Amino acid sequence: MALAFRVLGPFRASVDGEPVDVGGPRPRLLLARLLIARGATVSVDTLLGDVYDGAPPPRAHGTLHSYLSNLRKVLEPGRPPRTPSTAILSRPLGYALGPCEVDAEQFADHAKSGRFDEALALWHGPPYEEFADVVWLRPEIDRLVEARVDVQEKALLARPPDAETAGRLETLARENPLRESLWESLARTLYTLGRQADALEAIRTVRATLAEELGIDPGPGLRRLESMILTQDPVLPAAPRGARRGGGREVQLDRLDALARDVVRGVPRTAVVSGEPGIGKTWLAEEFARRCQDDGWRVAWGRCHETSGTPPLWPWRQVVRELGTAPGPELDPLVIDDPVPTGETEAGEGRFRLHQAVAAHLASAAAVRPLLVVLDDLQWADSASLGLLADLVHLLKRGRIAVLVTVRSGEGAPAVYDTLGLISRDNALRLPLAGLGRDAVSEMASSGDITDPRAVDRLAERTRGNPLFVRETLRLAEDRGIETALTTVPEALADVIRQRLRALPDAHRATLDAAAVIGHAGDARLLAEVSGEAPERVEEALEAAAALHLVTDRGRFAHELVRETWYADLPAARRIALHAAALTALEHRPATDVASLARHAKAAGSEAAVTWSVATAGQAARRHAYEDAVEWWRQAAELHGNIPGADPRTHVELLLSLVRARLDAGDGYGARKTRAEAVRAADRTADPLLKAQALTSLDAPALWKFYYYGDIELHSVERIVSVLDDLPDGDSAARCRLLGCLGVEMYDGSADPRGDAATEEALAMARRIGDRRLLAVTLNARYLAVKRAEMLPELDAIGAELTTLGLPGFELLGWLILERTRLERVDLPGADAAAERAKTLVDRLDLPWPRFQHLVWTGSRRLVEGDFDGAEDAYVAAAEAGERLNVWHTRSVLASAMISLALARREPVGADELISEFSPMEVHRRLVRTLSARYSGQPEPEFRWIEPPRDFSELTVLCLYADTLRRPHPELYRRLLPYENRLSTGEGTFLTGPVGYFLALVAPDRETRDGHLAAVAERARAAGLGHWAERASSER
Repeated sequence: MALAFRVLGPFRASVDGEPVDVGGPRPRLLLARLLIARGATVSVDTLLGDVYDGAPPPRAHGTLHSYLSNLRKVLEPGRPPRTPSTAILSRPLGYALGPCEVDAEQFADHAKSGRFDEALALWHGPPYEEFADVVWLRPEIDRLVEARVDVQEKALLARPPDAETAGRLETLARENPLRESLWESLARTLYTLGRQADALEAIRTVRATLAEELGIDPGPGLRRLESMILTQDPVLPAAPRGARRGGGREVQLDRLDALARDVVRGVPRTAVVSGEPGIGKTWLAEEFARRCQDDGWRVAWGRCHETSGTPPLWPWRQVVRELGTAPGPELDPLVIDDPVPTGETEAGEGRFRLHQAVAAHLASAAAVRPLLVVLDDLQWADSASLGLLADLVHLLKRGRIAVLVTVRSGEGAPAVYDTLGLISRDNALRLPLAGLGRDAVSEMASSGDITDPRAVDRLAERTRGNPLFVRETLRLAEDRGIETALTTVPEALADVIRQRLRALPDAHRATLDAAAVIGHAGDARLLAEVSGEAPERVEEALEAAAALHLVTDRGRFAHELVRETWYADLPAARRIALHAAALTALEHRPATDVASLARHAKAAGSEAAVTWSVATAGQAARRHAYEDAVEWWRQAAELHGNIPGADPRTHVELLLSLVRARLDAGDGYGARKTRAEAVRAADRTADPLLKAQALTSLDAPALWKFYYYGDIELHSVERIVSVLDDLPDGDSAARCRLLGCLGVEMYDGSADPRGDAATEEALAMARRIGDRRLLAVTLNARYLAVKRAEMLPELDAIGAELTTLGLPGFELLGWLILERTRLERVDLPGADAAAERAKTLVDRLDLPWPRFQHLVWTGSRRLVEGDFDGAEDAYVAAAEAGERLNVWHTRSVLASAMISLALARREPVGADELISEFSPMEVHRRLVRTLSARYSGQPEPEFRWIEPPRDFSELTVLCLYADTLRRPHPELYRRLLPYENRLSTGEGTFLTGPVGYFLALVAPDRETRDGHLAAVAERARAAGLGHWAERASSER
């Protein structure tokens, strides 16, 4: 049944497309009140007050219930008696409207998607037309009216600027005389049409209206536009527009123009331009940007740099600053040079909030005019910039925004290509550039007065159509002639550049040496300080370099390859000296970014590199650039480790900071490896507290241990016991953490009671100490140390307590635990409720590992219902999420999930490689291979009992043994019997099914077997698990 309401005009209701009569004014007003609540509960008192205009009569309660009863009958004509209503929901404190279509919401959706004409077609008059004078409806009515005007304006701006558009804009502006944006759009359109006087008259009209009505002047946007029109500022588009260049890239520009048309219709698009150095990637981006600006777009550039020591998120900082609009405080981590720490906010939550804020800022900037964001030279982007790009593509599902990326083919870290792969899934346009054709090379040659067809052919062949190679060869030909240029120049672009660089007189080379080290030539004073040259000599050198087209008048190298070539040819000693000089000069400049200081200090071999690397790591963390923070902490630790006589305590502290950074970045396994380094370094000190700090540094919320399944570190246990002996007796945070850590390290499949006792003592101590985070860490340790079938009630209680401590990361862990424990207890509503809370926090905190874990659990949840296709979809989604992790044991978890799916379908496991990745334990692999052989019709391996590990997998192994044997087995029956009423879920990664089903397979006799199967079928039907009810019944 489809329930729909129309409020953009006369109030109407329909059921399955047919209009229905909902009664008189008060029932209609009652529905309106529920509608504006948008599914939220409205209390009975509020309903009475609003329906009766604040003065309900004595019997109003009874009348209200009559209205509700009649409305339910009208809106749900086929609802059986005594069944709950889905149209008007009864809630403990009032009522709420159930799922329905509302044209106001459709209008908003169409508008957000850029489908402006479809949105406006939904209007049939003033909103809530018959209730225009109802006081509590006025805010909603005014909101809708304002939204309509906004969409009308956007719809007109999306049209070509012609006389009709100008006329409709003028009508709309006069209907809304105080809306400055309309008058600004009208003036821009009139100017574009060549009607400068009319554009100025429009601005004078709104100025007079604002002065008369409000006593104020126009805002800065209108004042700036008036000045631009008066001076005929070239930034303003005006007819007729200039001819558009193709430059041999007409096909690529046509495809980009098609992308732009999609964006104008409200569909965000991404394009990736790739190719070898000098192939024309930036030229193509600049030409497309020029076309967009001609068409009235806003354009913002973010340029990535290889060696200029730029801080994390640098290209995005450029983009936000270039947009010009004042960013809100939520963008402080991006735009402030040294952002303040964000308190107890979880690492992923801070990053996700920042990414959302950037997406919202871009969407706001594109609200009136389409926006093009260009990220140039992505191969040099930092990890945080790559992560923001990947997230933006998913966050920007609507709006007139295009993102154009240029990247060198085959260069950059693996993360660059991971990011390109992720954004390519969202219909990104890929434009790999090859060399220009012979005609385009001929056109370039003609600009240098080279028209001989044979010379052009040789030029095209020698340069392979690389535009930069062509230009550099032509510039060399200006000095030496085309014949010499084509016969003596080696066939490598860098060699051509070197020959041109030799044309710079020796007297000027010191300045370019310094510029290559600094990364640019835009600061003559800095160049003088670094090079040691007099300021006037520096100016002369820059003029000479500009004349040779080595640098631009804006202080940039003509091409990054020019700087790269110059820098590569500097002798090592000269390079080190220049970096040292740059460090000295920049350290005295208070505005210098610490990343630049760190780069120069490292290249100069200065001990200050440790200090500046630490500062840069802290800055990166405050910008939520956690992967970049990892690299800077790693650099600081490595550099400090190479300093003779360095303080070992400082080295441990640096390594512990690196552990924390890896945990914040979601790299649990990498954090464990660094923790091992920190432990070894701490052993060289005599401080037991420092040793304890190193041993217990893996304190992030964790559903599983930070290690590969099957790995055991006995030396860690010995170290922990030794440090515990060295600590003073009595309660302390260090002792509490060490006891918890000891229990976790002893969780090795043996169910060693010493591990249980250690975490039990730690938990009691944490409760006595009373520190919230210490309690959370200790509860987590207890959970990791006692994950066995018999401990399910306590595991469930741990999950529940973690959700109450007010620590978002541990709260999420609690819900992840509960979705597993409740599923195992066959409490499906409880499991689903926990899963919903977990999903909300996963989305908010943006923690990649929990997202992966939750998706795997979702597959198991589908699998228990027999929804094999749904389970497979969830596992595929988990695999895609796991691609971004590149950490820890995602492959083994996915292998477990896919094997459980194959066995549930009673199909053979496709590849033995999957079984090898699934587990290092022989008992696990042998059972899977046996069942896989059975389902493929192949001979099964001879049965051999191998004792399963006493860990989370034990119950799964026992169920698989039962499925393999399918005959009476007293010992197996005895061990399964206590868990008859549970589901075997393998902690959400390897679902086998109801334990009672497998118990029946090894029952001592047929009668007992059938009894268990009947009980399984009954419980499965009661839980809504029809698949298992049928399967159990079929075995009887």
